[in-house]
Amino acid sequence: MADKQVKDYDKFNLRFPDGMRDAIAERAKANGRSMNSEIVQILQDALNADAHWPEIFPEGVSEQSDFDRMINIVNKSAEDFKNNLIAEILEYAAFHPDKPPAQAVKDRLNLKNKKPT
Repeated sequence: MADKQVKDYDKFNLRFPDGMRDAIAERAKANGRSMNSEIVQILQDALNADAHWPEIFPEGVSEQSDFDRMINIVNKSAEDFKNNLIAEILEYAAFHPDKPPAQAVKDRLNLKNKKPT
């Protein structure tokens, strides 16, 4: 299969909230990717995470084993989220040694909660 030329890819312009561009640039550098590749990876990870949730909670679940399975999946997802958050905080701390780790959590939440204008 032939690779598409850059000009053939779909393009989309967007505006970042204050600080997000720098955060993405730092994350891209830490992961050895371009900013574009990092943004695409973040979007793909989000789409992959969202894609499996409807399958986890089917309508009409009534068996105890179904509930147990759902609880295990939620626990695993919570553990993955916790590990990813810890990794992000450590990454933030590495790039911002002058700020306390608690600031990483605040900055992360501010980036997620800011609405683009």
